[in-house]
Amino acid sequence: AACGRPIVTTDVPGCRRFVRDGLEGLVLPPKDAPALAAALEKLAADPVLPARMGAAARARVLHGFTERDVTDAVKALYSAMLAGPARP
Repeated sequence: AACGRPIVTTDVPGCRRFVRDGLEGLVLPPKDAPALAAALEKLAADPVLPARMGAAARARVLHGFTERDVTDAVKALYSAMLAGPARP
């Protein structure tokens, strides 16, 4: 994504949070070789499609998924965990 390439991924946690099917790439069912082949054929058949998806993937990285964004999210999570449960 950071390199401006479309993403072909499976519909599993983590991947489905980042890749929106048809926007940044293609989301496929896990362990589905025919779907993977069809997705790669689809991208190969239309040079505009991978260029559009790649640009969208890079934009998504730069707007919420940078190293700084991930670091800040992890730090916030740890801070919340260390603070313990909220007290009434």
